[in-house]
Amino acid sequence: MYKTAWTGAVNCIKKMRPVGIIITAVLGALLALYMVGTGDYTIEGLTFSVSALPARSGSTTIDLSPLGSVSASTHTTPLLIKIQLTYIGTGADSAVAEEAVTSAEGWNNIYEGLMNIVKPFITRQIIVIFCGAGLAVLILWRCRLRTAFLSGLSCAAVMALLLFNLAHSYDGEAFKEPVYCGVIALAPQLILEPGEFKDRLEELQADTRKVIGNISLLMSSSDGLSLLASPTEDGTLKKVLLISDLHSNPLGAEFVDEIAAAFKVDLILDAGDLTDLGTSMEAEYAAKISNIKIPYVFCPGNHDTPEIIDFVNDLDNGIVLDGYTINAAGVKILGSADPMASSSEVDLQDSLAWETLMQEQAEALINKAAEEETKPDIVVVHNPQAAQKLTEYFPLIVYGHTHQQSIIINNETILLNPGTSGASGLRGLYSDQAVPYSAMVLYLTDEGLAAAVDTVKYEPFSDRFYIERKLLHSDLRKQQVVINEDSLAENYINESSHLDETPQ
Repeated sequence: MYKTAWTGAVNCIKKMRPVGIIITAVLGALLALYMVGTGDYTIEGLTFSVSALPARSGSTTIDLSPLGSVSASTHTTPLLIKIQLTYIGTGADSAVAEEAVTSAEGWNNIYEGLMNIVKPFITRQIIVIFCGAGLAVLILWRCRLRTAFLSGLSCAAVMALLLFNLAHSYDGEAFKEPVYCGVIALAPQLILEPGEFKDRLEELQADTRKVIGNISLLMSSSDGLSLLASPTEDGTLKKVLLISDLHSNPLGAEFVDEIAAAFKVDLILDAGDLTDLGTSMEAEYAAKISNIKIPYVFCPGNHDTPEIIDFVNDLDNGIVLDGYTINAAGVKILGSADPMASSSEVDLQDSLAWETLMQEQAEALINKAAEEETKPDIVVVHNPQAAQKLTEYFPLIVYGHTHQQSIIINNETILLNPGTSGASGLRGLYSDQAVPYSAMVLYLTDEGLAAAVDTVKYEPFSDRFYIERKLLHSDLRKQQVVINEDSLAENYINESSHLDETPQ
């Protein structure tokens, strides 16, 4: 009886063996496709990662992280084609890349380059699937080489048919009706033709100049906020223009220029994120800051890169904070770049690792201040988490990142966030939401005491401009005061204004 049962089991396994080999071959092919099927290709100084994976429906996704992605139903074959921009070259390659994305000819070259990689990409997929299926069958079933070879060949043939059908049915016109995901969903016009982008930018510049021109007239006629009276009864004041998060918006640079002239400030202090992707091409949008003949002190943010740091260092009036106290226009400022400014990434998924980086940044500034003989008047970091760790050690801290203007006065510490001086960046050029351009003007006494701060907001879509003064005298600092100036932004900015915010 036992012998009969064993024989039946063996016969059943033998009958199921072909099915098992087929399943193993398919799973091996898919595993290989996911692990090594992605190919990297460099076109016009830009590196693209291209993959083809099984999906419920055929589509193409162009990933432009950190801006988001654009997708379209381009074919009927159940494959997802994913094209991801993974690297923008530096040095000589960077110049080529910048030329590529700023001209119609450059985009044509990129398109032609993508078309030229189709054949090598298809060849790669077929080879990967053949090897994955064949090796899986050979290892798991310990069969003859001929069986493994035929298994790999069969899976490769199926993939070849799918790719052939994809090429035959592919419709690039589908991107006329794309699906946007992420930040880029706020600004689909970012992929407009260069002429359309230029027209839109000039239109907004005209409107912005008109309103800011009226502001300049108001300031000159009122002698720069004299209608609000002097924040102190006597003594000479230093005026520091606090800005942050321009994110490549050229109108933000113009806003900063006009406010600096209207308030006659002594220096500009930028809490970071001059750009979105950290390319020198983007930095050119903010180059107008170099026309302001006062010191421009820059604390790099998580969206900035070594290329941006070099760009600011090369400006005639540029000063980059690098962990030491500097003296600009008689104001002593201590600060350091966001830890992510040294890489091409903008955030860190590991929360514990991120907490360690914030702690290390804060401790380095605290130790440096203890070593130096002169105490800083202002300490600046980009991330609010780092700012929170400094509150027990310094009386005045400036930070950014949240895109929301705020004033926090807690016992002997003042924390100032100027908000987003670029209205969240290039995305602000096309947003129908009322994201305001914001900044602060800080008044310091000769002793470095924060006497007052003027909060400034300009909402271009409604032509509304706000100026409000907050006194920061020592008697006010005996009690905890929290003032969040986010009424215009709270409904439109995804990032939180709290100090325990996760990195963006």
